[in-house]
Amino acid sequence: MAMCHCWVTSDGLSVAVITDNEYPEQSAYNLIGQLVLDFMESFKGHEEVYMDANTDKELKYDNLEKFLKEWQNPAEADKLYKIKTELTEVKEVMHKNMQDLLERGESLESLMTKSKDLSKMSNDFYKKAKKKNQRCCSLS
Repeated sequence: MAMCHCWVTSDGLSVAVITDNEYPEQSAYNLIGQLVLDFMESFKGHEEVYMDANTDKELKYDNLEKFLKEWQNPAEADKLYKIKTELTEVKEVMHKNMQDLLERGESLESLMTKSKDLSKMSNDFYKKAKKKNQRCCSLS
């Protein structure tokens, strides 16, 4: 399935970009924005070439191929998308780290309880052994 992203400037210049569903919408509009600015800059001083057109016209716009190749991978071309993707990855890692920390916290608490139980048992064993040894042998 394809998506069509359109933009019409106040001057009447129209741009449409067709992408697949996986292509980020924000990146498509960033592409269009940069494309429009570059297009208008390319024809600066010759706006009549596209402004006076009443029908579709063939215009030689040299940077179109460059834009299309550059924006094939939005993560490379769109700096905002790249930052957003990196932040999402960092957020996922932090959530995993927090989850691991919480699980370790529960494990540490369990170990502390077991350690206290073991300490009490060894203390009781020591006391019983000491009593038994006192009765066992007496040197006089």
